Amino acid sequence: MKGRPKERLPRFFATTLRGLEEIVLRQARRVAGAVRRERHTGWVQFDVPTNLDRIRRLRSANCVYVHVREIQGDYSRPRQLSELARRLNRTDLRESVEVWQRTTGNPPPQSFRVTCEARAGKGIQFFELHELVKKALTGKGIGLPGDREADLTVYLQAGGQGAILGLELWRTEPLASTAHVKAAVPVGLWGAAAFLLEGGEARAVGVAGADAALVAELAAQAPETRLVAWAPHTRDAAGVRDWGRGRAQLAALRATLHEWPIRGETLDRAVLVLGSAPHEAALPELARALAPQGRAVVVLGEVHALEQGLRRANLTLREHHGVTIGARRVHLAVLQRTRPRQ
Repeated sequence: MKGRPKERLPRFFATTLRGLEEIVLRQARRVAGAVRRERHTGWVQFDVPTNLDRIRRLRSANCVYVHVREIQGDYSRPRQLSELARRLNRTDLRESVEVWQRTTGNPPPQSFRVTCEARAGKGIQFFELHELVKKALTGKGIGLPGDREADLTVYLQAGGQGAILGLELWRTEPLASTAHVKAAVPVGLWGAAAFLLEGGEARAVGVAGADAALVAELAAQAPETRLVAWAPHTRDAAGVRDWGRGRAQLAALRATLHEWPIRGETLDRAVLVLGSAPHEAALPELARALAPQGRAVVVLGEVHALEQGLRRANLTLREHHGVTIGARRVHLAVLQRTRPRQ
């Protein structure tokens, strides 16, 4: 006699900055107990056994979705879209909508909107793909097509390697470029930096060269930790004390920030955002400020310059991640102070 088939675990997928896929999977495992994790270029997918609401703490991702289905085939040309429409028409959304409700706590959706992405599409018009999905999913138990105020957002990514359909849980928007990273910076980059600092007790965390969004990520992930407005070299001092002058969200964070130096204390953790090459005084000052075994994440444009600077400081490179933001390449480097101060 055959046993009962195993119940399928809720499946999710997340889009990421290229280079952050492994960090997103590590965070999914830590915050939500994710299993059966799969890594792809620019996105990942995983199952979550319990505590589905914890997936909302996956802050290193750009967008997170309930996985509906993957559709095999080549959908990079307009003439192939009729086959995609036929397969979408046969899609049953009931189980996925139930997972969406359990994760978000929302009631059944009464309206939906569609977002689409065509990867390496040749001649595919966004409007055509959008209307195809909207027509195929009308009458599937998610209400009528709506606008930006719709209850549910349905996402479709299609290309030469197939298509994937999901129900959006949340997304992050790119921020304006910082003084040191000359590109639109998705919050996922700061979420990844904050995640790499987790682990062990941290009384004081220093942040330098970034903006209020990074401070907010650190505050959200470590609410009991004192955040220090730390300047690794004097030319950044004024800017570090007043990140993003004029930003509304900074005013709410001012009470959280403490100005370095704090008498008798060292930094247990630090995030340092540099330009294309580390300032000659930044890394030695980082080593001086960190406590023994203290850990730092450095965001910079050129990793070779960092490796040269480490030789002159009491710091060890623990891990490194190259990240693509648009046409620009930046690096996340995790450093640890392992030698006694000099």
